Amino acid sequence: MDEITEAVMGAGASQSGTEFEPATHVVDPVGEFVRWLSIRAKLRYDGDPHRVINYEDISYLAGQIRDDLLGEFDNPAITPLVEKAYSELWPLLPPTQGAVKEQLSSLAYAAVERIHNVLVDMLTKQPEQTCHLKLFCDAAHDCRVSELNLFTLNHDTLLEGFLTKHLDGTIQLTDGFESAETVGIRQWAPHLFDKTSEQGKRRVSLFKLHGSIDWFRFLPSLQNHNKAWLGEFVGRARGSPPRGIVSRGGSEYTRMDGPLVLMGTFNKILDYTRLAVFFEMHYRFVRALDETGALILSKNEPACAKEHTGNEH
Repeated sequence: MDEITEAVMGAGASQSGTEFEPATHVVDPVGEFVRWLSIRAKLRYDGDPHRVINYEDISYLAGQIRDDLLGEFDNPAITPLVEKAYSELWPLLPPTQGAVKEQLSSLAYAAVERIHNVLVDMLTKQPEQTCHLKLFCDAAHDCRVSELNLFTLNHDTLLEGFLTKHLDGTIQLTDGFESAETVGIRQWAPHLFDKTSEQGKRRVSLFKLHGSIDWFRFLPSLQNHNKAWLGEFVGRARGSPPRGIVSRGGSEYTRMDGPLVLMGTFNKILDYTRLAVFFEMHYRFVRALDETGALILSKNEPACAKEHTGNEH
């Protein structure tokens, strides 16, 4: 079990088997629900000895229940799963039918949020090794490379931090966000990928297909909330900005939620179209695949780390 999954499961991480026994005294309802979801996932892959259940499987199941019960994405196929939850999670649910549905949707929502928060918290840790990222700098500085597009599924800021530190003045790094404003919020502006590089500079474009721990949604704090959505934007910020911020000409904006990172197994297919920033990223990914002259696939596997630890990833 990976480190993130262990943190998500908490005290239930060491439990095995595919039988769920409800606790007689529930101290942590969300944790109990996460444990129940992990068992449902194990049952699905019980015949595959090589398939290890992880936090993304749990998030996927919780997200399906949440989206169906809240009417976000109707999914009649999970009705048996919801009914199973009603019958097995009775210590966590109220006795009336209407309240049961509301409580279950709340548990599913809270489970996704907990996994999301654990993931973001662990990805903010500073890495011990960064030597494996040198190859990207080498490619950027290679005069034979006319255009370098980097597409990553990682949520952390390790790659852009490394490139910002090690690229020389002849290279321009573009991530699709405008220059930082007075409060450190950089607004999403995909046209920057099409803009001509500064004179004498070659460009490296970075595309984060699954979001980043420093991406947030911001909404204008308008009196007419029906029109507030027209001013919504995605911004990149250092750290976690407060709920109320002042940005761009003194206008007040509200941070809507936590960092925009996509997690889960197969639900990402739907998530790609939830926000324009992800839709744009994947459009550019498909276009780049069609136009590229050379394609290199890289897995996160620091060779220098392997030399020190002897571990294979």
